[in-house]
Amino acid sequence: MNVFLFYLTFFTQERVYHGCAISPSGYIWICEKESSQVYASWDTGRTWINQGRPNMTERWLYDIFFLNDTLGWVAAEGGFVFHTTDGGFSWFTQNQGGTKFAQRVFMLNERFGWIASGEAIVLRTTDGGESWEQVILPNPPFPSDTVDFYGVSFIDSLTGWVVAGRYPVGDTFIKGQGYIAKTTDGGENWTLLRRDTIYDFFDCHFINANEGWVVGGNDRTFEPCILHTTDGGLSWEEQRVPSGYYLRACHFLGEEGWASGMFGTILHTTDGGETWTLQRTDVPGTIFDIEFLNSEIGVASGTDFALYTTDGGRNWFAARLGIKDYGTEQENKRYGETKGRKIYDACGRRIERWQVKGIYFQEEGGKIKKILICQ
Repeated sequence: MNVFLFYLTFFTQERVYHGCAISPSGYIWICEKESSQVYASWDTGRTWINQGRPNMTERWLYDIFFLNDTLGWVAAEGGFVFHTTDGGFSWFTQNQGGTKFAQRVFMLNERFGWIASGEAIVLRTTDGGESWEQVILPNPPFPSDTVDFYGVSFIDSLTGWVVAGRYPVGDTFIKGQGYIAKTTDGGENWTLLRRDTIYDFFDCHFINANEGWVVGGNDRTFEPCILHTTDGGLSWEEQRVPSGYYLRACHFLGEEGWASGMFGTILHTTDGGETWTLQRTDVPGTIFDIEFLNSEIGVASGTDFALYTTDGGRNWFAARLGIKDYGTEQENKRYGETKGRKIYDACGRRIERWQVKGIYFQEEGGKIKKILICQ
C-alpha cells in the first residue's frame, strides 16, 4: 500500500477542512472551516480550484452537500445556510442565524432537506431552502445546553434520524453525552431512541427504514464506537472495532461503509460492520468528514489535509488545496525534464518529468510557486 503525502512546513496556521461532498458525476467539493473557503475538483480529487467564500461570508463553514453538479448547500456558524445553483461559482444566503452552528446538512431532493444543529435544534426545509424552519426539540428529554446535533440521515420525506454529542476539545469531559432521535413526520416531532452515558455520537447513516449505523466515541479514552440497528433504531448492537480512535463521520453504500475520526482513522467494512479493517492514511489529525461516490471513488477532509482515493481507500492521496503560493508562471511545453527543480504534482509527489498539461508546484527557498503547463 502506498500513501503519498507532501507536508508544507511553512504553513502559518492550521487549516481545518471540515466538510466534503461528491456529486453523482464525481465532482468533489470541500469547505474549509476558519477561512470560509470552498474548493472544487472536476477530476475526482487530482486537481482543485478555489471557489472563494460563499456570498463573501466570514462565518465558519462546517459542512457542504451537493445534490447534483449544480445544486449545493453549505452549513455554517450561527445557523447560516448558503446555496448555489451553478456548482459553487456563486452563492447566496438562505438562512441567517438562529443556532450557534449548523453542523451537517442533508438534502433528500430539490425540496426536502434537514440540518443537524446546535442547542437541540434541527433546521428543515420543504422548498429547497427558500425557507428554513427551526425545530427546537423539547426539554426533557433534549436539554439545549447539552444536546448539539452533529449527524442527520433521512430515507424519505418523513423518516429520519439525528445524533448528538460533544466534541472533547474544549468539552468538560463528563463522559458520554450521546443522543439518538428519530422522526416519522418529516422532523416536526422527535422521539428519543437512546441516551448514552459512555459515548458521544457524531454521525449516522441509514440505508433503509430498518438498517443504519451511528458512529462516535468516548471523550476520555478516545475509544471509537459504532452502533448498528436492523429495526429502525429500537435496538442497537455495538460492533467490534479492532483499532482506531474516536469517530466523527461515516458513509455507507449498502453493506459497504467507511468511518473516519481522530488521528487519521479510517475504518472500512464490506459486510455491514460485522468486520472492520483500518485503512492507512499516515495523517495525524482528525478526519471530520468522509464521502464516497461508489466503491472506488471517495474523499475525506480533516485538520490540515484533504484526502482522495480511487480504489476504495486501499490508497489515500493528499489533495493539493489551500496552498499559500507566491505567484504563477506558465510554461508552454507538452512534456520535458524538470532539470533538478523541486516540482510536485497535485498529489504532492515529486516528479522528474512533465507528463500532461495541468497545475504543478515548485518549492524554492521555502516558498511555493504554481506552474501552469499549457501544452
